Amino acid sequence: MTARQRDVLDAALGLVVAARRPLTMAAVARAASCSKETLYKWFGDRDGLLTATVRWQAAKVRGVPARTGR
Repeated sequence: MTARQRDVLDAALGLVVAARRPLTMAAVARAASCSKETLYKWFGDRDGLLTATVRWQAAKVRGVPARTGR
């Protein structure tokens, strides 16, 4: 996983924690200053993005590198 992908996952996590409205790829793209196309390329879909976020956080707890998902 690249530093940029970690930044995107961090932005997604911030939106999930804030929970002001449903998480969308458009909202993550805005928060991470990237395109939706990039998100779809890296994570496949919203579920893939959420899965990658959970795996990334779990890997931080375990202390091992996370996979991006797809």
